[in-house]
Amino acid sequence: MNHKASNKLAICCLVYCLSLLFLAVLSANDTKVTVAAGGIVIENQEPDIEMVSEKLEVSTKKIRVSYDFFNHGQVKKISVGFPLPRSPYDMEDSYPYATWDEPQIALRALYGDDNSPSTSLAEQLAHAEIIDFSVLVNDKPVQFERHIRAHDPKGNDITDLLKKNRIPISSAYLRGFLEMPPMDLLPGLKDTLKELGLLDYKGRPSWYLQTTYTWQQEFAAKKNTHVQHSYTPSKGLYWIDIKAFDDRKNLKDHRGRSINLDECTFDSKHLEKSLNHWRQAFKKLGGIMPLYEVQYILKTGANWRGPIGKFHLEIKPDKPRDLVIVEGKYPMKRQKNGVCVIELKNFKPTDDLRVWIIPFDMDQSIQKVG
Repeated sequence: MNHKASNKLAICCLVYCLSLLFLAVLSANDTKVTVAAGGIVIENQEPDIEMVSEKLEVSTKKIRVSYDFFNHGQVKKISVGFPLPRSPYDMEDSYPYATWDEPQIALRALYGDDNSPSTSLAEQLAHAEIIDFSVLVNDKPVQFERHIRAHDPKGNDITDLLKKNRIPISSAYLRGFLEMPPMDLLPGLKDTLKELGLLDYKGRPSWYLQTTYTWQQEFAAKKNTHVQHSYTPSKGLYWIDIKAFDDRKNLKDHRGRSINLDECTFDSKHLEKSLNHWRQAFKKLGGIMPLYEVQYILKTGANWRGPIGKFHLEIKPDKPRDLVIVEGKYPMKRQKNGVCVIELKNFKPTDDLRVWIIPFDMDQSIQKVG
């Protein structure tokens, strides 16, 4: 190899390494997109079974839900489920796969990004989001099944088509991330996908995975049934400038998403105390701070008979002084330990829940995020 070719190769390698470094920093420090999950669902409207009460506990680390159902009719056994958000959740997003894409996690654990041994599957699944799912019925564990199906952009189930053609079911795995897409390493696969019409306009796998946990639930006649489930949520991480609070109606994060504080619920005294504290802290630290977001699909509660008799919501910040903001107007009380409580009677949810939590101690939170 001559001197000029050697220099050119060195420059290309340097540019490639720098581009990977830039992408890694961008993905670590820019944004972690929120994906909403929710409660148990049924396929059709249920005329006999009333959701007497729902207790929902929300934090950035865990979501726990407790239900009391009353069956006004005869004994009934129906299939209920808990669906995970689809993966990838946004084909155009800078995060091409969700960490709860279990086939993708399994393949990467087995082969690694460069076909070398990786961390154990159990370890990766233990740290994955919306993966630690559990359910109790009348305080006893219930066996549930996990169903993983592939759907094209029109919603058609293509799972059997993929299996018939020996195509890995995880489009997230095939798309890859910060490395050559595994799809390009499998001879003939791209041609097969093209023939089947399973590539998008950029030549990438175009299908989604839908994972659902299901179990058969028996509701005794004229009796209560107590159901609990919990899981780890997918929390979002965004950045917000302290100056953005000057416009209460158009508070914007760094991606341009707006929050209208006049249409939100929060402790106004605690907000003012937090703002004063942050303004003092920013004299040393600069002007931006992290904002964590958790979403929960509430509207599934409208599938049961009548409204939810008693709805109890507890939002638990990581630390007692952290600021909690809830989209929508609710009668909220903030307790001394920082937990924010909302209680409603005869509640028929028409909107889903969106919660923001901003750490009070900026110096510690910025060090943790960075």
